[in-house]
Amino acid sequence: MDHGITFRPTDALALLAEGEVLVTFEKKDGTIRTMRATRAPALLPEGAVKGTDTRKDQGNLIAVYDLDAGAWKGFFFDRMIAMQAK
Repeated sequence: MDHGITFRPTDALALLAEGEVLVTFEKKDGTIRTMRATRAPALLPEGAVKGTDTRKDQGNLIAVYDLDAGAWKGFFFDRMIAMQAK
């Protein structure tokens, strides 16, 4: 599915590593979701350091910390619609 994204997964990972990002993507069930996400260590609560998470990036799946849910989540890069730094 092509949502018109013009950057690579490495670009998305770099943006997420810098701070809070709004990520809009299509879920597997077809619904659209916007998530406040990050991979920036400074924004992760104690105990949520990426190295301790069992969920890893796998190909097209990008693991992120959902700031609203307070948990690690993932989305498929090819289902991403938009990404905006806050």
